Amino acid sequence: MNPQETKPDESNTRGGYPLLALFFAVAASAILIALVAPVITSVNDGQVGAAEFWVASAIVGAVGMIIGGFVGLYHYRRLFGAGLGIVTGAIIGSIVGPVAVSPNYQEVMATCLGGSLLLLVLGLLCRILDPPTPN
Repeated sequence: MNPQETKPDESNTRGGYPLLALFFAVAASAILIALVAPVITSVNDGQVGAAEFWVASAIVGAVGMIIGGFVGLYHYRRLFGAGLGIVTGAIIGSIVGPVAVSPNYQEVMATCLGGSLLLLVLGLLCRILDPPTPN
């Protein structure tokens, strides 16, 4: 048996996304949930009407679709980029839209700022701990 045949292929050992990217995605999801939780609580407590909640979600979602579509046009595949931008803008807009009608605005903004800081620090750690591989 040739010893070279038993060696694993080193060119394929580093594929896909790093594990730190998964932690980053989980942290971003947790921050979005923490951002929307006070708004949902205020709807359940009756401080904000359900109609206001859905109208704000629809309006900001539509604005997000427009902005996302225009940003997506700068992708090298224009139709794919615009479509992906429209979908992403609609999702983000509909999640963030109800924040505008929240009576707990200070709590929501503090969560937003704290979450943004957390994502910046986590992104910096991802960059430091997972250096790019040489080609």
